[in-house]
Amino acid sequence: MQSARLISFLTLISRVLGLLRDAVGLAVLGTGGYGIFIVGFMIPNLFRRLFGEGALSAAMVPVYSETLHSDDASAKRLVRSVLTALTVFLFGLTALLLCAVVLWWFAFADGTDEQATLAILIAMMLPYMILICLVAVVGGVLNVHGKFFSIAFAPVILNICLIASFYIIYTQSPKEIISINTLYISALAVLIAGLIQLGMQLLPMTKLGISLAPLWETKGEAFRKVKILMVPMVVGLSVVQINVLFDTILTYALMASPSAGDSFVCFGKTIAYPVAYGGVAQLHIAQRLYQFPLAIIGIALTTAIFPLLSLHAAKKETDAFSSVISQGMRLVFFLAIPSAAGLIMIREPLISLLKHGKVTSEDVLLSSGALLFYACGLISYFLQQLVVKSYYAHQDAKTPAKVAMYMVIGNLVLNLILIWPLGIAGLALSTAISATVQVTILLMIFKKRYGITISIRLFSSIVKSIIATLAMVGGWWYGTILLGSATPETPLGEVTYALGVSIPIYIVASFLLKHPEVKSLIKR
Repeated sequence: MQSARLISFLTLISRVLGLLRDAVGLAVLGTGGYGIFIVGFMIPNLFRRLFGEGALSAAMVPVYSETLHSDDASAKRLVRSVLTALTVFLFGLTALLLCAVVLWWFAFADGTDEQATLAILIAMMLPYMILICLVAVVGGVLNVHGKFFSIAFAPVILNICLIASFYIIYTQSPKEIISINTLYISALAVLIAGLIQLGMQLLPMTKLGISLAPLWETKGEAFRKVKILMVPMVVGLSVVQINVLFDTILTYALMASPSAGDSFVCFGKTIAYPVAYGGVAQLHIAQRLYQFPLAIIGIALTTAIFPLLSLHAAKKETDAFSSVISQGMRLVFFLAIPSAAGLIMIREPLISLLKHGKVTSEDVLLSSGALLFYACGLISYFLQQLVVKSYYAHQDAKTPAKVAMYMVIGNLVLNLILIWPLGIAGLALSTAISATVQVTILLMIFKKRYGITISIRLFSSIVKSIIATLAMVGGWWYGTILLGSATPETPLGEVTYALGVSIPIYIVASFLLKHPEVKSLIKR
């Protein structure tokens, strides 16, 4: 758990800087301009989320652990071969995507400055995909050796570079009207961040005696395992991120804008767009806030215990594997339940913290509606990370991938249904429903296939977490009524008050209930 705390701490710094990045970007560019940057960064950022947060390294870790256990030299050659083959593949993929951007421009773009800027932004930032994927694989290798700092610190670099770029845009542009063409500065900042992130991984790899010189050994058994596992692992672990990508694309396609107007004509009937202008940025804000606890707690926890799960699975130590995953699930419920409740409680004050410059009250209202539904699925997002990686520890990538593909289709159908009555909130609800169904199915299959039993201790832990959370919410609500007008009225004051009251109540309630997880976290 020490490594989980380190990852959580560094992820906390990154997420705080990420919120600051959004606040500065929104204040400088507004929801419309910042939304263009979000869409332009969508493809490389998807790869950052998929691979930088573990999906690609998930394919490497179990095979590398197994090879390292038997032959150190073979393990080092495996790393070099995987990095070489991946680099070649990514250069080819980047070239294809660049061609697709050019094709989109000539075939579908309407020729406006906004879409021209968008096309150039996408083309400029696509190479970041190559850099972050290499960072992810190297980071997975470092994790096996117990080195977590450099890979966990990498996202901090991206946020610092983007904040600096927004500051440059602000200082170098007229204060009244900032041209969207200045977003090219931010695109350049993304590439600089990627180079720094990759460079940070080289020193610890050198200390381990692992060369990064190109090597093409693609016929070995270990490489074959990585190749077989990689694609289905990416699909299985990244279903939430794929759903978020579809959310963003659908939002952009069905969003009112100055160039498209407020409605469109379909079969002779005028239909209003279900999403207001700025909807991409509004949805992004909600996604950023629900991913805050997910990254700090959920992804950090599974990243830390995944090498241990892989080791026990490789040695066929079923009891030890069951013990680790059971502890992981107890910690997930202990931390995810109050996190979800907290997001629901203070969703509007949280989003209001970003209300500066060109951000409006309507933006806050629409974002808070989406955050409400995202928060309802937070427990499922936490569990998804743990359950899917438990499959991967057994080198079973096909089962999560199959379930994920069905869920992506289901989520897309729900998106098309719910966006019309609920707007961007409907997209958030769709994502939450899909994640819950996916986790339920995967747990049922895993329990049956690998014989992992759900103990009474887990159910007892869940019940205690729910009771402590109810006490937390009740204490916050009662305190608000008791203090009345004395409660803070500014967004920062409301958030500070809620956290200052809720966290101590939850911890005290957990102690009184003799919750084992709170004692475990403090001891470790």
